[in-house]
Amino acid sequence: MSPVKEGQSGVSTRSRTIMAVLWLGVGACNWTKFSDDADRAPVRSIGSPSGFDSSDFGKSLLPLSGGQGSAAAFIATGFNGSHLALVKVDDHGGVTSAAVSTTAFTDTESSAVTSVAEIAGSSPTLLLLGTPTVRDKDFGRVYTYQLPGPAVAGLGDGAVTTLHSKLGEMDSGLGRGLATGFVGGVAGTADLIIGGDNDLAVVVDGNPEMTAVATVPVPGPDGDCEVAYEHLQDPRYLARRPLATARLWADPAGVQQILVGSTHAGTPGKVGIMALGPGGTTLSCLASITGTQPKFGHAFAVGDFDGDGADDLAISAPPKQVLVYLGWSKLPIGTVPAPLAPVVSNTGVDFGFSITALNVDGLPGDELLISDPRATVGGQANAGQVLGFKYDPASATMVSLAAPLAEFSDHAPESDAAFGYTVNGLNFCRTDPASLAGGPCPISDLSRILLVGASNEVFVYFRVGSNIPMPTGATAPDVRTP
Repeated sequence: MSPVKEGQSGVSTRSRTIMAVLWLGVGACNWTKFSDDADRAPVRSIGSPSGFDSSDFGKSLLPLSGGQGSAAAFIATGFNGSHLALVKVDDHGGVTSAAVSTTAFTDTESSAVTSVAEIAGSSPTLLLLGTPTVRDKDFGRVYTYQLPGPAVAGLGDGAVTTLHSKLGEMDSGLGRGLATGFVGGVAGTADLIIGGDNDLAVVVDGNPEMTAVATVPVPGPDGDCEVAYEHLQDPRYLARRPLATARLWADPAGVQQILVGSTHAGTPGKVGIMALGPGGTTLSCLASITGTQPKFGHAFAVGDFDGDGADDLAISAPPKQVLVYLGWSKLPIGTVPAPLAPVVSNTGVDFGFSITALNVDGLPGDELLISDPRATVGGQANAGQVLGFKYDPASATMVSLAAPLAEFSDHAPESDAAFGYTVNGLNFCRTDPASLAGGPCPISDLSRILLVGASNEVFVYFRVGSNIPMPTGATAPDVRTP
């Protein structure tokens, strides 16, 4: 295989060794053919595409459910202007990108798209975009953008469409939080959940001309689910408000709940768990969780940490703590399980800024990956790192993963690189895209690999072992064995 060279296809790429040499299971592939670099490691470093600011790539990443005609794909947006790029990774580790030109963002007035979500089940893929501040005005806007499909090489211009609806376009911070899911309405049609600074909107069935639910939800059993989002002084906490959908409590209809984080400058943060009421006209508060720190609720991770097949929830409270809640499906709706002992970093500078659930050891149960983009690594301030934790049933606590999965960081740390600004799982399909004919990847060939964003760089980890085994009959180790 020929390694991708600097600047090829508009993306600068290089292979880099990371302090954590990823776990090699029995029969795992040897990655020495992945690159001609001296260090040679199973990780691809992706530099910013043209048009992005020098410190503006890797801060807002959205892994896509499908590879857009390749093995994997993700969206990157910029904080310093209207920048959006589709980055594809092929099954040899090669990287290409295509950017939407700034002329497509006429409606945004060149404002930063800081929030982005994929509308579940859409085909071709439809994105939801949010610009919480429009040219320094006191309101935000929400848009859709349709990816052109895997058969089209580039991204279309002029396809960014403003959602004119009952959303309250003049609302402060509209679009600061975005999520999609199935919280009510027609089965199989995704609902849009849109957060501003002072309210929440649910667009049932994704149709902005139908039902939009905003304002304060009906009080829950333990108090209101707070909707107001108070700005924190750190500008990094202004870009996005935490918003997600999850199926925590068992529901015979398969309906998801809405998770909303409300951080505060001087009082403890709160996470509200809401449901859409009958007829899609009201929001009810099922439960709320109050933390002990102002930034409690800054980030969520939904995964199966104890391996019982049901969703669990992790909530971060930077700069020192992450709380994990197990066993929701075993409790009545509205009852919050007691958290495990907090995952704490006594030395963290911004521990918990980004978190995700991802299986990195190939064993049952997800691991919890927690970033600290301002950690000092190798004597370099704000170089950043990601730490791995796993549920231990013997002690009923989250414990540090064993080396080498315990820590991820750049092998040559640089000050202010902010490794771990984002951390997520990227869907990776080992099936030849041509054979799929645009269809979904077979579950047996679908893996989730680690995606880490820094201030101006993105790292893709091609995990080896049971997650990405060698192909049947393979004799020579090669990068073909994603």
